[in-house]
Amino acid sequence: FGDSKTPAPKFPAELVAALTTAAKDENSNVRASAIGMLAKTKDAQFANLYAAALGDRSYNVIDSAATALALTKDARAYDQLTKLVSTLSWKDRVKIAGLRGLAVLNDKRSLETALKLASDKTQTSQARSTALIIIAANGKGDPRAYPLILESYKRALDNNQYQSIFNALASLIRLGDPRGQEAFDLARAKFKSQPQLMNYVSMLEAQFKKALAETGK
Repeated sequence: FGDSKTPAPKFPAELVAALTTAAKDENSNVRASAIGMLAKTKDAQFANLYAAALGDRSYNVIDSAATALALTKDARAYDQLTKLVSTLSWKDRVKIAGLRGLAVLNDKRSLETALKLASDKTQTSQARSTALIIIAANGKGDPRAYPLILESYKRALDNNQYQSIFNALASLIRLGDPRGQEAFDLARAKFKSQPQLMNYVSMLEAQFKKALAETGK
């Protein structure tokens, strides 16, 4: 997802003009790439452009626009991204774009929506695992957060859903709950004969321990 903590670059006016034009190009890949580049500025002057792109016919453009809008921190972003979460689409592409945007927006109002989605077993595994990122960002101190993330993680381990496994580990890093060490121990046991995955787990575990150290836990 987009990084809201990375300093925004200053683009020359000529580049901004070219990107805003490209954001309306006939080619959806060009539109998505242009919006992705503009997103780096985090400039709210482009919020209307991004909001319009949320209704694009291309899922890739919607993905880019949702993250771009969230990075602007525009006051309208929460409502617009929440609307995406309730929009039906192929393989929940629009819903997931909305959830990813909300994860970047980091608005505490999104916690209840994320808790509901992550607990709903009728939702796709990707939608539920994306909701965990929001829970991790906004659920510190909420007693529902850690058990729900751990339950989802264990289910993903049992079903070999690798993207959900690593999304959950990333969520535990962000949540910063010391009990999360259990998840890394389970991952080490599962992937002990797979060196590449073990290396990735070790990298994430180091990030987890660093996060705990920084918060004094």
